Amino acid sequence: MRVKFIGLVRDAFGTPETQVEARGVEEALRLLDARHPGKILEDERLRSAVLVLVNGHSITSLQGLGTELKPGDELTILTLTAGG
Repeated sequence: MRVKFIGLVRDAFGTPETQVEARGVEEALRLLDARHPGKILEDERLRSAVLVLVNGHSITSLQGLGTELKPGDELTILTLTAGG
């Protein structure tokens, strides 16, 4: 599955995208966290400034970390920023 990185997550991973094989969001995030510990997960939970989308939809409007993934799904991970 294609994983796109936007914002500070992109900087942390050093690439705009990568590939992972996972059946669900939580598994995908754990695999990515193993590559770059602490950039997406903190204490086994999603970091507060990180937003995860599946096919453009926030996982908070789906089944959260329990959201299942199908072949062809696209995961987008970005960091929330504040400014003024």
